[in-house]
Amino acid sequence: MYSGPDADATAWAYFSGGALTLHATWDQLKLLPRMLRDELEVAMALCGCRTLEQIPPDLLWTSS
Repeated sequence: MYSGPDADATAWAYFSGGALTLHATWDQLKLLPRMLRDELEVAMALCGCRTLEQIPPDLLWTSS
């Protein structure tokens, strides 16, 4: 998933395909560092959220 020159666009292309409803959200996602995007992807999968606003904050940033 993360190989080749278009790895970033390929890995996150599905967000523009309807998984998220706001186009502005896609613009924000492509600017995030890869590690934060990976964490965001896991959080969204865990809670079944369709928009960033639906993600509970405790799923995104936890202290270890």
